[in-house]
Amino acid sequence: MKRPLLLLFLLTILVFRVSSQETDLPELVSDLEKGSSYLNDGDYSGAEEIFKNILLENRSTEKALVGLGRAVLYQDRLEEAYEIFHKATESFNSPDAWFFSGYTQFKLGNSDQAKKDYIKAIENGYTHSDAWFNIGHIYYYENEYSEAESWFRKALERDQNYASTWYYLGLSRYRQNLDAYYEFSKTIELDPSYTMAYIYRGSLLDRVEEYQKAVTNYEKAVELSPDYAWGYYYLGKDLERINRSADAVEKFEKAVSLELINARVYDGLAGSFWSLKKYDKAAEYYDKAVAQAPDSAWVYNNRGYFYKQNWKRKNYAKAIEDFKMAIHLDPEWAAPYNYLGFTYNILNKHSEAIAPLREAVRLAPDWSWPWNNLGNALSKTGLIEEAIYSYEKSLECDPGYYNAPYNLGNLYSDNEEYKKAAEFFKISLEINPRYTNSYNNLGNTLIKLGKKEEAIESFTKGLEIDPDHILLLKNRGEEYYRTNQPARAVTDLSKVVELEPNSAYYHKYLGLSYLDMHRYQDGQLHIEKAIELNPSYTETLKSILNTLKGFEAYLPVYLLWDDIPIEGLDVTFTGLKEDDTKYISDSFGSVLLPRNKLSESKDYYLYHGDYKNPVKEWEFSNTSFYYYEGLKEVNLQLTKKLSGLSPSDGEIVQDGSPKLQWERPEGVEWFRLTISRKTKDWGDGRKIFTEFKRLDKVIDSEFKFHEDLSPNEYHWSVIAFSGNDIPLYYLSNNFTIE
Repeated sequence: MKRPLLLLFLLTILVFRVSSQETDLPELVSDLEKGSSYLNDGDYSGAEEIFKNILLENRSTEKALVGLGRAVLYQDRLEEAYEIFHKATESFNSPDAWFFSGYTQFKLGNSDQAKKDYIKAIENGYTHSDAWFNIGHIYYYENEYSEAESWFRKALERDQNYASTWYYLGLSRYRQNLDAYYEFSKTIELDPSYTMAYIYRGSLLDRVEEYQKAVTNYEKAVELSPDYAWGYYYLGKDLERINRSADAVEKFEKAVSLELINARVYDGLAGSFWSLKKYDKAAEYYDKAVAQAPDSAWVYNNRGYFYKQNWKRKNYAKAIEDFKMAIHLDPEWAAPYNYLGFTYNILNKHSEAIAPLREAVRLAPDWSWPWNNLGNALSKTGLIEEAIYSYEKSLECDPGYYNAPYNLGNLYSDNEEYKKAAEFFKISLEINPRYTNSYNNLGNTLIKLGKKEEAIESFTKGLEIDPDHILLLKNRGEEYYRTNQPARAVTDLSKVVELEPNSAYYHKYLGLSYLDMHRYQDGQLHIEKAIELNPSYTETLKSILNTLKGFEAYLPVYLLWDDIPIEGLDVTFTGLKEDDTKYISDSFGSVLLPRNKLSESKDYYLYHGDYKNPVKEWEFSNTSFYYYEGLKEVNLQLTKKLSGLSPSDGEIVQDGSPKLQWERPEGVEWFRLTISRKTKDWGDGRKIFTEFKRLDKVIDSEFKFHEDLSPNEYHWSVIAFSGNDIPLYYLSNNFTIE
């Protein structure tokens, strides 16, 4: 009954209205201000009574009528409010009435009529930016983002300082996948408490993978709105992306505590627990995500990926089941087809992989990964030409996808086309210089091409990136052994057997490398371990074991004293009795001494002969022995040779002081340099004119002696040592100062 009475009231006052002109009586102004004050204070029923009284007295009916409509509108009596505004537009063509009529129509769900009324308000002189903003707002919620953007910009032409206009302009651009960072930043500048502006600015930063900056924005959002559950979800996602998995779990759990029971939150928790290697918890939350959204393909796809990829909970049967379910729920989504085919490839079911991978590339022809996976399946089933086409398509889709040329390299290598294989491995490394598998396979291919030094260089580059890459260590260590570099082989193969202690093959090669270094006891240890792990080695290695019998108590000893030349030993071996122990010097002068007899003394007793049949005691006086013949087989790589060599070797330093510069090779910890001046007994020994130099862990460093060299003939030598003080490299030469 109330609405008809109100309409009757409106008709009555309009019929007897004397004039549409405003009356400027002080009493009228006071009543209008009082009604407006009630509106501003939220006393809408009080405002309604005041405006009714003004209208009953036939005073200022336009402002009073609009005021009355607003009072009714704010009490959610929408239809009554519209009738009042409609009468106001009919009677006065008031821009305010048109504006509030548009607002009321929008609240009633009549968006088209609302836009028309707002435009009428503008045409009749409404100047406040709200009209343009509200039209833009309607277009935004109708998903007409470009049109919305246009109206928000018009609103900003009238008011640059309204934060919500900047915010919705940003949203309109965001929905069009346009950059809106400036608009959201402007929103925050005008209103630093605008929570959602931080959320969307964080989302824009996610798009460009600026995750740390995004985290800062999400943290501010939840600080401003601590009960906004989605803010914790977004924060958790980016914390996971920057490898702060424990913090991510905390934020996801906070979202759940705020009753955000959502599959995406559970999926986020699962991913973070996976990163933390809490595999049971990860599986639990993937199951919860599926239970929360059983009709969503993506939850099955993600759980399937977990079971395919996670080596601790690897379950290919479950992975295949989940991928098939994802395909059933969304048969037009390429991802589960790709993962299903990928899983079949892992299981060597390449024929079964082809069909889902063909479907993946049909649905997503510009996605490089399924093309690459299809190439793998085709290659393994002998469809070489199709495989090559698939790899080439993968690279065409994404020129930065290094796996495609890598797999082309593998294909050509498998078909013994090693030159082509090497070319594609190099292309892969041009795209991704840190892809260690390409360095490994390139090295193996170069070995096939007979380029052993280049192969070792490729292995070395890979190990500079990943020092624990087991295949690179194996391949470089074995190649060092095969190229007569036993000390380097020992370094690599020792790490291999540390990482894979049950590898008989590499225990064998480590043992053989030790033997080549004359470290017989270590060699015997690993040869015996190889036979223990693989008894089939017994026949091939037993002759080596027989040869090693009798050497158990010996190890090579390097006799280095500060007052004798490195390159020669001026030593007298006397003083020990025959029954104390056995000593041996082979034909190359290598010296073996018992562990329990090593001391600083220069006096040693030496047998000459083999270890089984020592034939004679020998005393050596003033006789030079090269203490380790293996050093003569390798060279120290110098970037600059010692000044004062022949003109072809370098220039003489002006001040006459010798200088030496080098790059530290693999495994070297320190160097030792000696300089000797020619004397009358040059052939029997050399006089050291100054002290030795020891330099620890140095690259590109320089020696400079205290004394200048006077004109004479000189000899210099450098020995490089490992961390265990085992000499690895030796280099020497003569030079003359005129």
